[in-house]
Amino acid sequence: MLLVVLALTAAGCSQVLKKPVLHSYAISGLQDIGLEDGVITANISVTLDLENPAKTSYSARELKVALYKQNGTLFGNACLLQPVTIPGKTRQEVMLPLKLEIKAVSLVTLLNKASSGFDFESMIADIEGTISAGAINKKIKIEQQPVKELFENLKK
Repeated sequence: MLLVVLALTAAGCSQVLKKPVLHSYAISGLQDIGLEDGVITANISVTLDLENPAKTSYSARELKVALYKQNGTLFGNACLLQPVTIPGKTRQEVMLPLKLEIKAVSLVTLLNKASSGFDFESMIADIEGTISAGAINKKIKIEQQPVKELFENLKK
């Protein structure tokens, strides 16, 4: 999801580039779980089923995401562990390796609300990163974007 958001931002810089399409996503791995100073850390892998109709490949070299609950309270942070590329003119699964940090209190709140219908897509995201599309390198910053809108834009 996050790489696609970055790629969409690059696509907005040039009308020649076609935006990638996200067909589905899933958490495909969780490892190196730890707890330090009330913060839960883990390396998480997210698999994206992506289609890139453009001839140009998109790459993300750095990516940082902050997730907030609807009330503005910080829920957690994630960052890209290694660069990721979406090759041009392909549809394939792309693995996003992320380091996730969540305040333990936030996770307990999330688990308590899960039974009452808590929805991850109701969160708000701030996204920063550097992407490449061919010879174009661009730093991007997206602030206070509802996660639900990010998903809706990617599925169009």
